[in-house]
Amino acid sequence: MRFPIEQKLTLHHLGTLINSLQKEGFAACRSHIDANAIKTNCPIASCIDVARVI
Repeated sequence: MRFPIEQKLTLHHLGTLINSLQKEGFAACRSHIDANAIKTNCPIASCIDVARVI
């Protein structure tokens, strides 16, 4: 999942996002392809909502 530029997260925040998604019951982890990307089964709209809260 990639966020638009105005919603970019730092690597520190990616860890927080992953933890938040997992607490919501979604699978989430860092991508092995891109250090600034995550893999998740969370719908993009829900993912953005979680990212806005953190």
